[in-house]
Amino acid sequence: MGKIKDKWSQFREWQQSPVSTPQPSHTECTCKNCGESFTGNYCPACGQSATVEALSWRSIMKNAMEVWGMGSRSLPRTLLHLVLRPGYLIADYLQGRRQQYFAPIKTLFLVAALLVILKSFAPDFVYEIEEETQNLDKAVTLFFQVLQKNRAIFSLIVAGFAAIFLRFFFNNTPRMGKLNFCSCVFVQIWISIQLTMLRCLTTVYEFFFTNFPTIASYILIFMCFLISYKQLFGLSWKSTIWRTLAITTLALAITILIMSAIVFVIALFMVGPDVLFNEIQSDELL
Repeated sequence: MGKIKDKWSQFREWQQSPVSTPQPSHTECTCKNCGESFTGNYCPACGQSATVEALSWRSIMKNAMEVWGMGSRSLPRTLLHLVLRPGYLIADYLQGRRQQYFAPIKTLFLVAALLVILKSFAPDFVYEIEEETQNLDKAVTLFFQVLQKNRAIFSLIVAGFAAIFLRFFFNNTPRMGKLNFCSCVFVQIWISIQLTMLRCLTTVYEFFFTNFPTIASYILIFMCFLISYKQLFGLSWKSTIWRTLAITTLALAITILIMSAIVFVIALFMVGPDVLFNEIQSDELL
C-alpha cells in the first residue's frame, strides 16, 4: 500500500510539473544565419538555434517530424498530457507555457482528420425508415440518423456553447482567477480535442463490437468536462460537479433546441407546411 501511495504522489507531482525547461547555454557563438554574436540557445536577432546541424538525411527527417508534430513540440506528447493531465495542460497554455505543446487548433484538425479516416472504415449503425411511417416521423428519424453518424460533431457543438457559460460559472477561481471570453474558448478547444479523441476510441470499439452505447458516450463526455475543470480551476469536487452539471445542461439544452429547429425546417421542406401542421395536430389529438 505504501508503494502505491508513493507512485500516486509521484504521478500527482508529474501532473503539475511534467516538463523541465532546458538550461540556457553560456557559450558565446556566432549565428550562422545573420552573423550576430550572442550567448544562449537562440539568436536574439533572427531566432535561429545556436546548434544548426549540417544538412544530412537525419536533419531532413528531423525537420519533417517538426512539420508533422513529432519534434520538440510533440503532438503525441501533447495528446498524452491531454489524457493524463488535461486541466493542468490547459492551465499551462493559458498562463503562457505554450512552447512545449503542439498548437491546439492544429491538434484539433489533425485529430478530426484521424476520426474521419477511422469513420470511413467503421460500420454504419442507422435507424431504418418504414414505408408507412408518417412524414414528420421520417424527418425525426432522418435527424437521428445524421446525429448518430456524427456524434462527434454534436459533442463539439455542446463544447462550443459551454464556452459561453464557462466564464460565468467559473469566475475568479483559486487557480486561474478571472478568465476572459477568448480564454474560455481555448479551454473548450482543448476539451473538444479530448472529445474527438474519445470518439476515435469509440469508433475503434465499433470495429470489433456493436454500436457504442449512447448513455456511456454522454457519461464519458461529462467526465472529460469534469476532470478538466477540476484540474484547471482548483475548486473542490463538490463545487466543480455542480458547476459542470450546470454548464453541460445549458449547453446541451441550447444544442437540442437548435437541432430541433433544424428538424422542423427539414420536415417543412420535405412535406410542405400544410401537411406538416396537419400531422402535428393529429399527434396532439392522439
